[in-house]
Amino acid sequence: MKRQQQNVTAASIDFRLSGIHTNKPTIRGLPLPRPYPSPPASTNVPKNKEPHHAQD
Repeated sequence: MKRQQQNVTAASIDFRLSGIHTNKPTIRGLPLPRPYPSPPASTNVPKNKEPHHAQD
């Protein structure tokens, strides 16, 4: 059970990072909307996700 919980935490962090770029309300609330535009961010999300996972 402890092992599963650790996995959930890691997934939550990954999901949070992904959400910041995918979620519009999250980006709006965080100071990341300035360097990361909304329209281009949506298109760069899938492309950026592929290389990110490979490096990880």
